Amino acid sequence: MRNHLKRMISVMLSFAVCITALGITSLNPVLGADDDFNKEEHLVSVADGYNVISLDKNVIFKLYTKNNSLYYQVFKKDYDTESPIIRESKLGVVIDGVSYGQGAQITKADAYMTNRTYSHMGNQSTLVDNGVHATFTLNQGSTEFFIDVRAYNDGVAFRYRFPGSGTRTVRDEYTEFALPQSVERVWAGVNNKDYEPVIESYNPAASSSDKFNAPLTAVLSDNKGYIALLEAGLTGKYVGTNLLAMGNRVYKIGITWDATVAFNVTGDIETGWRLINLADDLNELVNNYNVYHVNEAPDSELYADTSWIVPGRSTWTWLSDYGNPSCTDPKYQEEAIIGAAKLGFEYHIIDDGYTQQGWIDPETKSYIPSLTHLGNVGKQVNVKPLLWANVTPVGKGYLVKDYAAAQNFIEFLKQTGMHGGKVDFWPGEDNISALQLQIDILKLAAENKMVMNYHGVNKPTGLSVTYPNELTREAIRGLENIGNAANTNYEMQTRFLTRQLFTRYLAGHGDYTPACNNAMQIASLILIDSPLNVIATPPSIILQNEAVEFIKSIPTVWDRTVVLEESEIDKMAVYAKEHKGNWFLGGISHTSNTTVNIELGDFLGDGTYNMELWVDKADGSKEMITGEVTKEDTLEIQVPQYRGFAARFSKIEFNRFGGEIYFGDKLEITTADPEAVVKYTTDGSDPLTSNTAKVYSEPIQLSQTTKLRAAISEGDGQGAEISSNFNLIGGNKVEINAAIGVGETTVELKYNFDCDIYYTLDGKQPTENSTKYTGPFNVETTCLLKVVGIPKDGGERVYTQAYVFVNGKAVDPEVQLTDANWVEATTGWAGDPPSKDKNTKSGSEAGNISLGGKQYERGISTNAVGYFVYNIPEGAKRFVGVVGIDDVAKLNANDGHKASGNLIIYFDNVEYLRTPVFRLNEFYVIDIPVPEGAKQIKLYMGDAGDGITCDNISMGNPGWIFTSETEPEPEYIIGDADGDNRVTVADIIAVRNHIMGNILLTGNNLLAANADEDENGNITVADIVAIRRIIMNQN
Repeated sequence: MRNHLKRMISVMLSFAVCITALGITSLNPVLGADDDFNKEEHLVSVADGYNVISLDKNVIFKLYTKNNSLYYQVFKKDYDTESPIIRESKLGVVIDGVSYGQGAQITKADAYMTNRTYSHMGNQSTLVDNGVHATFTLNQGSTEFFIDVRAYNDGVAFRYRFPGSGTRTVRDEYTEFALPQSVERVWAGVNNKDYEPVIESYNPAASSSDKFNAPLTAVLSDNKGYIALLEAGLTGKYVGTNLLAMGNRVYKIGITWDATVAFNVTGDIETGWRLINLADDLNELVNNYNVYHVNEAPDSELYADTSWIVPGRSTWTWLSDYGNPSCTDPKYQEEAIIGAAKLGFEYHIIDDGYTQQGWIDPETKSYIPSLTHLGNVGKQVNVKPLLWANVTPVGKGYLVKDYAAAQNFIEFLKQTGMHGGKVDFWPGEDNISALQLQIDILKLAAENKMVMNYHGVNKPTGLSVTYPNELTREAIRGLENIGNAANTNYEMQTRFLTRQLFTRYLAGHGDYTPACNNAMQIASLILIDSPLNVIATPPSIILQNEAVEFIKSIPTVWDRTVVLEESEIDKMAVYAKEHKGNWFLGGISHTSNTTVNIELGDFLGDGTYNMELWVDKADGSKEMITGEVTKEDTLEIQVPQYRGFAARFSKIEFNRFGGEIYFGDKLEITTADPEAVVKYTTDGSDPLTSNTAKVYSEPIQLSQTTKLRAAISEGDGQGAEISSNFNLIGGNKVEINAAIGVGETTVELKYNFDCDIYYTLDGKQPTENSTKYTGPFNVETTCLLKVVGIPKDGGERVYTQAYVFVNGKAVDPEVQLTDANWVEATTGWAGDPPSKDKNTKSGSEAGNISLGGKQYERGISTNAVGYFVYNIPEGAKRFVGVVGIDDVAKLNANDGHKASGNLIIYFDNVEYLRTPVFRLNEFYVIDIPVPEGAKQIKLYMGDAGDGITCDNISMGNPGWIFTSETEPEPEYIIGDADGDNRVTVADIIAVRNHIMGNILLTGNNLLAANADEDENGNITVADIVAIRRIIMNQN
């Protein structure tokens, strides 16, 4: 296996090709010209039929008649020289009641060599279509029809063509795939018209009423390889099909998802290609591209310029909160577009929901102004928005039900500044009109230089070859079928991926919508094939990920893919992928704790590479390992159960892989070879050929939005290239970044314009006479930091401010907040009602408030978004407490570890303090002054805007401080409940009113400790009796 892989890499490295931006340009053929093709060697007449023989003469497709019926077999010589790898299988189609194939005669045969080299966006950038194409003419009665056959070195393909006019009815198709008896199991999904099935293992010997979704992957016994059954080339002249298990390892084409329903075709009838891919191992299985080869080349006029077809990453908010509120309020979409720009991502998808009330402009009564604004925002920050629509009226967005609606939709996208669409909720593949509409939309989009993503749709069949502006489509059981973007059901995630990569992804790109929190999920960005990689994790969360620069560095299209021998369906998927001289490695394990040994010589080239490796740890964290490696090295990686790893092996790399730029930022370029010469451009042109290229000699000052490309022109790694998008976002601004610590916090100020920065720590307005910012500084106490940026060109000043937190020792309140009743309290989820002096839970989960492992007997708790309103007691000078995610969130296995929130404090409905976002085991100590005259405090517990739904926020020991540190402790007289320094009948009345609930014995003047005369911890009638005795004694 390893020798085979090394040999394959060596062969592929020998190709000298030139690749266009997308490209659809044909390149020089790898195998010779057609003049070298000897038809007689590859189309051979045999008894009752013909053999179509592949170029390497290893694969044979035999078409023949027997007992008045049409059959075929497939032989693979290195599998078995005598027995077929596809046993005798029927052929035929029933049209208008005629069973074509029964009684048909082969009257003519011709063959030629396919010889096309073309560019591709996916697992490999250059594809070579070299095979034998044979066309057979058949006559049955007065009808002439055709069967086209392709014989490749790694499989076969065939289709039926029935020329004609008018409308005809197709009632059945006889096509069978009789797998060999050595097939021990098959992997596929069943009974899912939307192509989102769970991939399972099935016994191929059993018959079934299930309808199997293609692709179907068959596993041969004794490690003899794999067979995959696929469908390709759906052109709107026939339905998409499924597979029926007939028993004895035979699968038959099913033409509809309802066995009792036929379908009509007007004009020519042309089935999709029936593909049988053959592979000795998983590397050959994944690197079989026949599904693309049988599709037509793009229209040379429609796609004359393809520079606008840009692969890339997309942000997407819907899976954060299932669209509410992220898709019901346009402000969230604007934040996400800006978040995409901060990451250097190319796209953002505006999903279902934009026709709802929150989008409606009050003046125009239309949602169009909101969308147009988002289009403008995207243009300003270098992000291309894509807009959701539906084919069937399911959601709240544009309805694209037919060709006329599609035309209007494209115009609507232009009007609102969108760069394409995400079209969802398609009828099934047994609806020819829907298949034709897919093609129509792609053509209309191409005329306007727009890209498309299809969702709720049938499997890919290589349509992206002919219409390369289809960047991805769903037809996969993705992350949204598991849980939200923060889902931690890693068993299910790894199960899906380690099966789909060797089944569903054989058909082409798939919009799995991955998350990217841990190393396993980051690895999925490498493993899956999706030129438009739509990432479900919110950009705000990605930006906080310690592996953010690694995530930003991962491409979405690849030059080469190698499936390593550690891979096994349902257990482990380990891919190495190369992009412009740099390699990425992704590993996902759906098994128990294991050790994986990666021999880097299986994919790395000569010389040294800089490695950055991220590995999941058993405690849920991930670890980064860096170093220099060569192809002689072996990585030994300990992979916990249902986790993974991801690595980059670079000849050239940046210190930052794109995103937002600030004034003074320096981009550094490093190479594995310190002596290598690097050239770069800032206009997106080729650094090795452009006349704008410069030789890198010192860090690059970034000052405006740019696509920066750099490549090694001399030295180890010559030709290796890297590129990233750097974006100047918004107008002049100053940002406060605080690394919160215990005892002190480090503050860094970032700005995107040439200015002098001044700041204050005492809440006073800063001027040029305040402290000048010269670099990061420390603060030792929580304070209100105010900042001004004064442009050096004399422009308008920019002000900003934020509370800077310094965590210290919590202060116990003199009076607990919960000694009083709240005025109002809410929760974000009815199952977790607002609570005092306990967490929000009930039953076995109920208990004390707990923050970072410390328990509090007093406090408040709710589920974000929720809030508490309390009256401020007279004389209160400070408010104190400790706020954070309650430890009870850990009990939520699905989302708990990602819980997040923040606290906003209002005095009399005026915002006074806003904490940074906190997560599990993070908390903030609150100690703030109460504004003079303030009457109410509102404690707003927000969900951090990330859509995670288990944000159990608690505040431990919240309450009031009435005295300053310099004030002497007052002396009180025992029994003096009203604090007037006398024990009188008024004290008895005060205690009685407390017992009745009319007043609360707390604070400076009414102290419960003085009223609790019998010192039993409770104020009761017994205390009234005791105080009465004191009065009697006084008298």
